[in-house]
Amino acid sequence: MRFAEDTLAHLAGQVTLAMQRASDRGEDPRAWSFPLLGPGAEGSAVLGTPLELVLPAGSWLPRDPWGRGFRVLLAGEDPRRYPLLVCGGPDDRFDPERPDPRWSQPILWPEPPR
Repeated sequence: MRFAEDTLAHLAGQVTLAMQRASDRGEDPRAWSFPLLGPGAEGSAVLGTPLELVLPAGSWLPRDPWGRGFRVLLAGEDPRRYPLLVCGGPDDRFDPERPDPRWSQPILWPEPPR
């Protein structure tokens, strides 16, 4: 499970970097179409934006240890919604309102450009 934890930390950093770069270009990451889906999260029941479209070119984007994709969801309640990187763990279950800290990593919104 160390792979899942390390990969969550790595991908959270990549998503944070992508959001900051978008903000620096004058884009608002809050307007992105969530959820953002990593490889293996696709399917007829899941609609969203491929995570690779927002990450820096050449970013490492693996599947989780169980062969499914990582996802960036919006968690929390308005107006305090925040991005949450998750994988479903061995059971492929996740609740953005009560995320399992073993399989999730909150992400901070970037600072607006100055």
